[in-house]
Amino acid sequence: EHTMLIKWLAIAFLIPSFSWAESNTSSKGEINLESRFFNDDDIKTTQDAGYGISARIEVENTWNNLTTRAQVFSRTDRTDSTRQRLNIEELYAQYLLDNWAFFTGFRTLNWSTAEAFHPTDIINSRNFDGPFENAEKLGELMAGFQFFSEYLNLTAFYMPTLNRPQLPTQTNRLSFAPQGIPLGETTFIDNDGNVKESNGAAQQWALRAQLPINDFEMNLYWVHHFDRTDFRVVQDNISGLFIPTLNEVDHYALSLQYVWDAWIFKSETVYRDFKENINISSFASSITRQDYGLASLATEYLWSHVSGSDTTIILEFQEILGVDDNKRYAINPFQRDLLLGARHSFNDVNAKEVFFSIIADVERGKEILASASYSQRLSDVWKVKVGARYIDAQPPASDPLDPFGATGMRPLNNDHQFDLTFSRYF
Repeated sequence: EHTMLIKWLAIAFLIPSFSWAESNTSSKGEINLESRFFNDDDIKTTQDAGYGISARIEVENTWNNLTTRAQVFSRTDRTDSTRQRLNIEELYAQYLLDNWAFFTGFRTLNWSTAEAFHPTDIINSRNFDGPFENAEKLGELMAGFQFFSEYLNLTAFYMPTLNRPQLPTQTNRLSFAPQGIPLGETTFIDNDGNVKESNGAAQQWALRAQLPINDFEMNLYWVHHFDRTDFRVVQDNISGLFIPTLNEVDHYALSLQYVWDAWIFKSETVYRDFKENINISSFASSITRQDYGLASLATEYLWSHVSGSDTTIILEFQEILGVDDNKRYAINPFQRDLLLGARHSFNDVNAKEVFFSIIADVERGKEILASASYSQRLSDVWKVKVGARYIDAQPPASDPLDPFGATGMRPLNNDHQFDLTFSRYF
């Protein structure tokens, strides 16, 4: 992977270097001193505290109509070596020609503007060792083109490789694997039941059409790929390990956004079309997948104060459609959940900001995730952020639809967390 990184850096930045007099280069970065603490779970094998350093570097160069961009993220943790990361987030070149853009390389796509529920934002793999509602994204290798005009923005993507999501190990307090259940490595399974290698070849593509009309925007999507957010767990017949599998799927999606005065209204709807019965050729007998829909509604209200500060009230709801309860519970932690949040920006020289949210399952009682954070600048280059998370998702003594307490937020029950981050920007 490091060799491939060097090659892509050479391709992206050597071409503009032939004419530095005409090029424009900008760079920035950050170094973060991170610490996090969990309440003691009385399990010796889990890590209840973490101390680490992370860094992100961004470099962008523009030469005539050619733009090249690199963004790399790394992390190391003093107490947990499994948290070490070196992730390419972006490393691509883009060429503009009239109303067309052509691009190739690693890119991070953001297809949602919601706070926690993102049904249509499904391209990039993620690092789930963090807040899983807004997990860190990994760059996806792709090539494609974009046509843009006043009334239409059409983009086509081709994605030739598979990039495995990064899941927390069982020693990590954010692991969704229940204690005592052996978990294998995430595996890609195609529609013919074949195991696909991570970083191996794959036929994946996507089409996105944006239609902006004044204060209204509509997005249409068709994506054929291996879903990076919907894990189906299958037991290995030989080793006995439980294997999280990612299956080939077609997504048909629609998102809408409308701005009216101080209000923003949003919706995202996706239909996932699977091959229903897949006979696996190697480690298990078969996988049965059922098509389903995932829909979210969201609204934001911006309240501006006389003092110059702003408060944003956020309300979101997400639900899974078209499957029975036992399957719905296993598909997504937020299978029928409501979010209520508030963000207050002081808009002062220190950029002070307070955020609070609570996510609750409206169907299964006592399944709550509450988060709060405060951030501010300490100087022109230093920033501090403190945060806390409270998870109350105690499963009942007997639940025939979830006998292991492994669905929804239940695997993270009582994984209350406090974190402190100092950031230095340059």
